[in-house]
Formats: sequence, structure tokens, C-alpha cells
Amino acid sequence: MIVASDKIPLGQEKYSTELTESHDHGKNRGQDPRKYFLTTFSVFGNPQFRQFRIRGRREDCEVCGLDPSILKLIDYVQFCGSSATDAPIELKVLEEKDPNRISAMEYSKIRKSNKRHILLDVREKSQFDLCSIKGSVHIPIKPILDEEASKEKGASEETPPNELTKLAVQATEEEQPIFVICRRGNLSQLAVKELRRLGFENCYQIDGGLTSWQRSVDSSFPSY
Repeated sequence: MIVASDKIPLGQEKYSTELTESHDHGKNRGQDPRKYFLTTFSVFGNPQFRQFRIRGRREDCEVCGLDPSILKLIDYVQFCGSSATDAPIELKVLEEKDPNRISAMEYSKIRKSNKRHILLDVREKSQFDLCSIKGSVHIPIKPILDEEASKEKGASEETPPNELTKLAVQATEEEQPIFVICRRGNLSQLAVKELRRLGFENCYQIDGGLTSWQRSVDSSFPSY
């Protein structure tokens, strides 16, 4: 049990005073002069009660200071970019019955058949460095989409073909399909949509991404 308070429990005065004095390195500027403590309780502890000095209220705190600027709760989804349940967000960019959406199991059969193809991983570099399917080509899709969005707004000058465009040209010349994968199946939908916008139709989205791959195909594949 943990309790934050400015009151000292009965019988703990001496212990608390010693602990406070050993941790008191001077007053912090702009803080409440009262002493605040964090009290912990453990049935099997000795002593059962322990206290720790914690920082007092700051006068310039945006929430509890003398002139607070945050006066109400903010929207959780807007602030965190996630749903209130912390459940993964599932985008619906492609139609659910789109023929070019395949399962991780279906893609594993394609790999086993040794059919020539390109596996495109569109996650961020930090995620790709953690784990990836052998032989996959890495092209982060987010910077490409951001660049295209800037072009549409007229905020960007004409640039050379990006890596995704080059890959589409290569796949066309070599007559190879592109299978797109990400972590959960969201970015891969956006990538397939962008490939189609470029005129490349022979592309497939692996539904559920690497999460589905780990669950249904390769249980030893890292999950994060």
C-alpha cells in the first residue's frame, strides 16, 4: 500500500525525522514549504511503515500551481494517439474483401513454393532493426506518404523518384508481385494504396502483419 501525505503516521515520528533529515538537501525554489512524504506499508516488512520525502507542490505547476493553465481533462485519444482501451488501432484503408489482401498463412505457402516475389517491409527503421522476415526489402512508408502530402499542398518542390517508386519499376520489369507487410497490417494497407496510385496493381497486403505471422506461422518470431 502506498500513500502520499503531509502527515506523519503515529509512532513513526522519530524514524521519519531521521529519514527526512538524511534526504533534505535544502529547499527547492518555488515549492510548497510544507514537507510531503510517500508512505509505504508492507505486512512482512520491518519496519512495516516506511516514509520517503517527496517533492512538494510547485508554485509554477501547470496543474496545481498558483496560476494553473490546465483546468480540465484533455482528450485521451487526441493526446496519446491511441484508443482509451489501449487496444491496437485497426485502419480500414482497403476493402475487407479486397482480393489482394491475404493472410500470413497464405503468404507462408507462397514462400514455401519458392515463387519469385518481393517482400516489402514498410515499418520504421527502429522496428525493422528489431526483427524482420529473411529476404525482406525495407522501405519505411511514413516518410514517403508525408512527402506526397506535402506535394499535394504545394509545400514541396519536385523531387526524384522515391524508393517505393523505384521498387515498383523494378517489380514491373522483373514481373514480380510485391507482398507488403508491417507490424499489424495498418501501414501495409497504406503502402498498397500508394503502389496502386503509382499504377502498380500486382501488390498484396499481408493482413495482420508480423503479429499474425508470429501467431499463425512462426511462434519463434519475436513479438513486440
